[in-house]
Amino acid sequence: MMTSFQEMFATALATRAAPTGAATPSSNLESKMRLKDPDTFDGSPRSCESFLNSCINIFLAQPRVYPDAATQVRFALSFLTGNATRWRDAIYRNLQLGSYVITTWGDFEHRFRMSFDNPHRVDEAQQKLHHIIQGHCTVEEFFLEFEDLRAEAGFCDSSVIFQLLRAVRRDIHDEAQRRQPKPEYYDEWKQTILQVDQDLRKSAATNAFYEPDK
Repeated sequence: MMTSFQEMFATALATRAAPTGAATPSSNLESKMRLKDPDTFDGSPRSCESFLNSCINIFLAQPRVYPDAATQVRFALSFLTGNATRWRDAIYRNLQLGSYVITTWGDFEHRFRMSFDNPHRVDEAQQKLHHIIQGHCTVEEFFLEFEDLRAEAGFCDSSVIFQLLRAVRRDIHDEAQRRQPKPEYYDEWKQTILQVDQDLRKSAATNAFYEPDK
């Protein structure tokens, strides 16, 4: 399942014209960009998605440096270490023998995921989303984990909203339900919950300030 980030990358590749002529302001900006290299990838399924997204971010930011699948794939291969080096060396060997030809980044990404990604990633994210609760953590901390699971699980908006309202603390849930106009979409519910949490904390701080000393 492609993430929206990867879909954006595919669209950008499909619609971007080959660079020609004199340098443009955007190309000058590209040349001044200093992006952090992706962390090396050692074959861990947990790092697969992050590694691919780091590569894609660099390709999008510097399309003239990485204008085609060959430069993109060779860039990604150069960061493979540890347990992933045997797979990398097999790719190099097959390129030399002609048994593998670099066609598109999408084809390489598919091969990469088939070899390293967790095949149960979506199922695991869905199960975790069913059981996550806010507990004693802040709303901000809660959303960091919740949004990661949401991206992996691939649930529709209504299912995600159901899990969100189930997971937040009861006082936040009840106050969010009372707010008008009532949120409809996930992003609206998120902003409402963040605002409710802020309001409740302000109220608690105010009450504590004015509470008589015992």
